[in-house]
Amino acid sequence: MRLVVFLALFMLFVSLGYTAFVYGDIYKAHSLEKLNNTVVKIDGRFSYQLVITKSNYSIDLPEGDYTISAEHQDNNDITFSAKEEVRIGEGDQRIDLALSPKGNTFDYVFAAGLVIIGLFLLYNIVMAKKGISQKELTPAKKQELDEDAKKVLQTLESLEGRTTQKELKDTLNFSDAKLSLILSELEQMGKIKKFKRGRGNIIRKL
Repeated sequence: MRLVVFLALFMLFVSLGYTAFVYGDIYKAHSLEKLNNTVVKIDGRFSYQLVITKSNYSIDLPEGDYTISAEHQDNNDITFSAKEEVRIGEGDQRIDLALSPKGNTFDYVFAAGLVIIGLFLLYNIVMAKKGISQKELTPAKKQELDEDAKKVLQTLESLEGRTTQKELKDTLNFSDAKLSLILSELEQMGKIKKFKRGRGNIIRKL
């Protein structure tokens, strides 16, 4: 009787061959967030099903080819899954399971497209409001010419639209600081253009 038991155990050991300690972490592929409460299935020479309450698993497997799959459902009813084709030999093996959202790839692409379009529209709305606000905050008189600026333009016209800054100063009897300020504002408004020549400037009406 003992011989029969011994032979049965011996044949079982031979049939199993080497075993390996297989282990790994379970996490979401896109965020690397570790997952608890995952169902892990192992199919191959032998089949196993494990309910993993922690974010890692471990099992002793006889050598051979296996398919290791995992499935997890989060609080938003989104199912994540992963599948790995592995060959188990002698020695420990680490096989991490990175789970991705399960479903039609088109659905996720379509949803991502809607998000991008929404963000684009939101950006345009914000920029449009920002532009309106800036116009509202800009005084209307900023776009209008005061009397001194009009005199500068009229003087330029009388001088065939081109003269030196010194000649303008002498003609208008403005101070250097006042004329420089007026010319800078007119240039920003696109009314004139200043060109450097020697120590002075040439002013041309646009």
